[in-house]
Amino acid sequence: MEPSGDQPNSSQTQPNQVRIIQWGSWRTLSSLFMRCLMNAPNSVTFCELFGLPWYYGVEAKTSRTLIPIDLPHDSTTFARVKEKYENAYDDKKLVFGKEFAFYVSPQQNYKYIPRGYRQSFLIRHPYKTVTSLNKVMMKQKDPGFNCFLDEDVRFEDIWNLYLYTLEYLDADAIIIDADDLVRDPETVLRGYCQHYGIEYKDTFINWDSSTLNEDMLVYGESWFEELLSSSTVRTDPYVKNLLEDPPDISELSQEMQKSIESNLVFYRKLFDKRSKVKILQWGTWRTMSTTFMRCMMGAEDSITFCEPMRFPWYYGTEARTRRKLEIPADLPEDGSTFELVKKKYEAPYEGKRLVFGKEMAYYVYPEEHLKQIPDGYRHSFLIRHPFKTMTSMLKVMSNQEDPGFKTIQPEEGRFEHIWKLYQHVIEQIDPQAIIIDADDFIRDPEAILKKYCSHYGLEFCDSMLNWEGDNFNEEIECWGTVWFGDLMSTKTIRKDPDVADMLSEQPDMSHFSEDIRKIVEEDLIYYKKLHELRLQLKL
Repeated sequence: MEPSGDQPNSSQTQPNQVRIIQWGSWRTLSSLFMRCLMNAPNSVTFCELFGLPWYYGVEAKTSRTLIPIDLPHDSTTFARVKEKYENAYDDKKLVFGKEFAFYVSPQQNYKYIPRGYRQSFLIRHPYKTVTSLNKVMMKQKDPGFNCFLDEDVRFEDIWNLYLYTLEYLDADAIIIDADDLVRDPETVLRGYCQHYGIEYKDTFINWDSSTLNEDMLVYGESWFEELLSSSTVRTDPYVKNLLEDPPDISELSQEMQKSIESNLVFYRKLFDKRSKVKILQWGTWRTMSTTFMRCMMGAEDSITFCEPMRFPWYYGTEARTRRKLEIPADLPEDGSTFELVKKKYEAPYEGKRLVFGKEMAYYVYPEEHLKQIPDGYRHSFLIRHPFKTMTSMLKVMSNQEDPGFKTIQPEEGRFEHIWKLYQHVIEQIDPQAIIIDADDFIRDPEAILKKYCSHYGLEFCDSMLNWEGDNFNEEIECWGTVWFGDLMSTKTIRKDPDVADMLSEQPDMSHFSEDIRKIVEEDLIYYKKLHELRLQLKL
């Protein structure tokens, strides 16, 4: 059934006004998400307007027998709710509604979906939604709610509405998983705002608890519990992925078990389509960053970038290097300026679950160039003992064909840049950014990658450790094989659980020149600071 009227832009939508309806199910943290968006400047939010006619209106579709409540006149029927959504709201920059997919299901009821809106979806593992819904239902004063009904948490309704939305309403609609929101609310909300053209504010995650949505009060406090008095989002960066670690449901009622199992079919489909994870990993020369990127290339539905900022740094019209280099004939057009690289990173990449880029910290220094950092990304850092990075760099530079790369330049690859960028990131962009030491990575690559994936909301897969040897991205091929050694032909990571701890030893630097020794010693000061803050595995 095709929709009538203009979608998603209707004549009633005001210029520069963003309208979004977020569809989900009970207990998907949808009220929390709405609570965040309530703090957008010049905004109006609606809390389940369609739930009122569904449960209490003259067209009520629920199977429950409920005690009647006084309904606002504009919420007694589905048609009136649609009209309310389609009002002009001339003075508002954002109009946001949170709704449940089953309110407008099955498909013949899609006619009530308001015109002029973007769409988004919020999901949560069915075990969490089902058990949470059962718990809150038992607390309700109305005995009609004191039982679990599967009709209130049908993920099939979300899946069907999602497919319909992509075809007829909003081809760019995104799905957010509640666990990703809890792991890192700021990054999820920043990405959401960027996608839908909303200006992100710090008040989205820290708010005045006295500011409430009047629709929430119509339903009653018992549905929202401590959210009504909260003033921030409770973050848990280590929340479990229940698809990887399935919960025990044997003690639940048969009806709840059946609901979880049937909903898991559609949850998995939606989970695979959910909002992207976008990560920039910063480091310096020879930190095994290309090996780490090679692992990320094994993630499903991923796209990776290998130092696109290197093009404008060394070869572009804004080149900052002091080297005299030969400009490659195949220099990509979208790499000629830092602004073009930023736009490349910020492109939508539809159909991709992971967007991963590896970059060098010195590409965005001095400080006035921090503005080149792409928006909407999580961040991570990769370090390695400076003695190892310098030894490896001297070796690889001796094999370069371009004479401009035969010497070390002191402004490149410094650990001071990594330290300063790390401080900037955790203070201004991503407080949950982590540091990985290459030696820890080599000691146990699987454990490090699993921890990394869990932290950033990714699914670890075996193809991150074992890959096809000729599957590379275009930037690697552009740089040439001399920079990457035998990585171009490998199909796995060379694990070394006995790799030496260089900080507990004093490496012999007698073969280094005085200038090189000075660089290593200075870099060690910042490496030690970063090393203390690195991700560590529990023994």
